[in-house]
Amino acid sequence: MEHAPAGVLSGVRATGGGRPYRTELTPVSFLRRSAYVFPEKTAVVHGERRYNYRAFEEL
Repeated sequence: MEHAPAGVLSGVRATGGGRPYRTELTPVSFLRRSAYVFPEKTAVVHGERRYNYRAFEEL
């Protein structure tokens, strides 16, 4: 996997000792992370319309 853009994987960060710790994702950071990690998975279904995370992030 290539390197993620800044802030995309903000749910996990390294501490000074190299151990990861969790931070809470905001709704916006969750969508950005999901678009990076799961770009082709379905994000939104509204009637007959379906949007994957990549398309949803671009809206």
